[in-house]
Amino acid sequence: RGKISLSAVEEAAEEDGPAAKVARIEPPAAAEEEVNHADEPDEFVCSITHDLMTDPVAATDGHSYERAALEKWLRRSETSPKTG
Repeated sequence: RGKISLSAVEEAAEEDGPAAKVARIEPPAAAEEEVNHADEPDEFVCSITHDLMTDPVAATDGHSYERAALEKWLRRSETSPKTG
């Protein structure tokens, strides 16, 4: 998302009067790109989030998952994310 600059709003108001209070939106510096984890071992990538795990936990199905993702999964389902 772009940032709204409060100083830009105040400058526009000073230059053009109160009716000109508009925000100038600055575009993001760089668009977010999808991260490719093809170079990482499969064991390091959570099969729920498809991201590198930072807080991995081993489940009773023998697979590892990102802790928060597994906890969310288990609140909705009693099945394994990998084996169903």
